[in-house]
Amino acid sequence: MHLICHLTRPALFAPLATLIRNCSRATIKAFLLVLALPALLWAADITLAWDANEPAPEGYRVYQRIAPQPYHFNQPPAWEGSGTTCTIRNLQPGMQYHFVVRAYTGTLESNNSNEVGFRTPTGTEPAPTGNTGIENSSPKPDLTGNGNVDQTPTSPTPTQGTLTEPPIAQAGANQTVTSASKVQLNASESVHPQKLPLTYQWTQTAGPSVGLADGNTPWASFTAPSVATGKTVNMLFELTVTDTRKLSSSDTCVVLVTGPAPPAIDDPALPGTGGDPAVGGGSQNTDSGKSDAPHPPAQPIVYYPVDGADGLPLTPRLTASDFCGGDKNDTHQRSEWRIWKTRGQQVVLDVTRGYHSLNRLWVPFFTLTTNTTYTCKVRYWDHRDQASEWSVPVTFTARGSWFSRSDAMVAYTQLAPLATDLNGNGIPDLQEADKIQTLQTADGRRMMALSIHDSAHVRAIDHVAAVDPETMEPLPPTDSPLPYGLLAYRLEVDQPGRQTHVTLHLSDPIDPLAPWMVYGADGQWKVGTDEAIQVSADGLTVVRTIEDGGEHDVDGVANGVIVDLLGPLATSETPDSADRHVEGATSNNSSSDSSDFGWAGCFINTLKK
Repeated sequence: MHLICHLTRPALFAPLATLIRNCSRATIKAFLLVLALPALLWAADITLAWDANEPAPEGYRVYQRIAPQPYHFNQPPAWEGSGTTCTIRNLQPGMQYHFVVRAYTGTLESNNSNEVGFRTPTGTEPAPTGNTGIENSSPKPDLTGNGNVDQTPTSPTPTQGTLTEPPIAQAGANQTVTSASKVQLNASESVHPQKLPLTYQWTQTAGPSVGLADGNTPWASFTAPSVATGKTVNMLFELTVTDTRKLSSSDTCVVLVTGPAPPAIDDPALPGTGGDPAVGGGSQNTDSGKSDAPHPPAQPIVYYPVDGADGLPLTPRLTASDFCGGDKNDTHQRSEWRIWKTRGQQVVLDVTRGYHSLNRLWVPFFTLTTNTTYTCKVRYWDHRDQASEWSVPVTFTARGSWFSRSDAMVAYTQLAPLATDLNGNGIPDLQEADKIQTLQTADGRRMMALSIHDSAHVRAIDHVAAVDPETMEPLPPTDSPLPYGLLAYRLEVDQPGRQTHVTLHLSDPIDPLAPWMVYGADGQWKVGTDEAIQVSADGLTVVRTIEDGGEHDVDGVANGVIVDLLGPLATSETPDSADRHVEGATSNNSSSDSSDFGWAGCFINTLKK
């Protein structure tokens, strides 16, 4: 019987504060505790509550940050325990706090919950009055103003009638403006469900710095920066709206600033053109001031992660701004993403995506390593094959686990039995772990091994994992089951660009003619060729040939590291394939949806030779 450790992202209720809109599962309860002290001094506490995970993890950790600082997940949390409520005490006055919760079991930790925000009083403000839906601690103040001590319940879950919804921030539509023009931001559609008064705060978070006028009103304005002829720049602005109970939400908008159009090539002001097509210096276009040359796409902005972010999982989903073509009707053709180690500048990922989520990239597992700082950037191509400028580089530090992928994450930690000898050389695989790694499939019903006994140029097996194909993004494009799921592994080779081979050993035979699904560097699934995947006649041994930096090296770059992901399809010759697929693949994702792609598998950190 194998151990299954469920780690789902905590679902936090949102009666008082939430910064994530349109997220039905990620909500938070937050009860403000305000102690009325002499001289009108404040001691602000906040109580958070969240849904219990099922089955229960070992515990939960609450992390906090003060805006605009990022979270530091490598430092002790603000609270840790097995309950589903906590009170964070002694918050500093006049600060904007944010909170997230993570579930954990052992060394495994879930992804973040939704984030909630709360601005503490300045320290000189009078205590709030009226029905606040606030839980109080002893001694209990008179928050209702009726002269009696409030008899609020001690339970962390108040009645629905006392709950207050957060405001809804609306930063307005994205805008395209011309160089040096006057720009107005519009937050007038921001609302509060209970019609409480709102305060507004605009902040610029990306792009050339400008001075914001009326930044604490719904209609902030600024003068767009000067942009060179034929160039464009993106600017990102964040709106935060706060109600009278210090609960807030945020929204962003993008302002694209375009430079002047290049002059027409028949412009008499240009030397040598003369405006005469007969001498090769002119153009048939007589509309002065307009150019026939198409403009490149606007420079994208990386939204996630934010620059300087700490504590990212090892498989984050990078997100950038929407495509904005340089000309009307331009379309987004493809995107190139690049990630490198900030220290040493080694490129660890350089891939192009042209088919799926062009402004978003799931970083494949085994690409990043924990406690390492990376820098990333992206650029876009249009349908004319013109490239934008690279985005401004963003730096982040990865510290998470391989299992921090989704709400429906399931980690299988059961390895093969101690006496397992899949390669049949008379030595248990665990006794030669530097040469062979054996693990169970994601459904726990078969075993497979990766061997480098006969592999030239391979220095080490870094990692091996069994992956549930139903958790991949995109899903393998097949209706046939994969009886072994997917095998993922990472190798170190002796020099960049090497071609090598490894041997896979299977516990149960497959059809030697069965096709194999292989994940490519372009993020697409392909059928492996006979030259790259050779299966023995008995269906128990497979020789896999792969090249560092080749089309099937998932990281897309010749860097001395090979990352591979593949699995065989079931055929009529594969015993019990349909039954195994139904029982294994569907049970792991009953709580996930199409927008959250998880990662499930058995993960092994291995030793080098």
